[in-house]
Amino acid sequence: MAATQRKELTEFQRGEIIGAWKCDFSIRKISEILKHSKSTVHEVIAAYKEGFETLPSRSGRPPIITERDGRHLMQTLNKNRKTTIDELCENFTTSTSIEASPITIK
Repeated sequence: MAATQRKELTEFQRGEIIGAWKCDFSIRKISEILKHSKSTVHEVIAAYKEGFETLPSRSGRPPIITERDGRHLMQTLNKNRKTTIDELCENFTTSTSIEASPITIK
């Protein structure tokens, strides 16, 4: 079973939810109109009531490999499709001076 990707709501989407709530729409009605889950609508409203205009940023370790590094890896791989993961990892480390494990490179 594949993990689902979750997307953050934009400022505009949060504003729509808060605006509808201020116009006395129920959480269920807001979720039907804006096509967000009731729990998402409830969380946004609860955060707003607590004084958060936006939700606090998510914690977690920042990724080692940037978008640019990912493009560099794909370029290197496309030049020689038979490159092993160890060779790709070594090449990445020498070209960017970032120590990344083969699992991270995968």
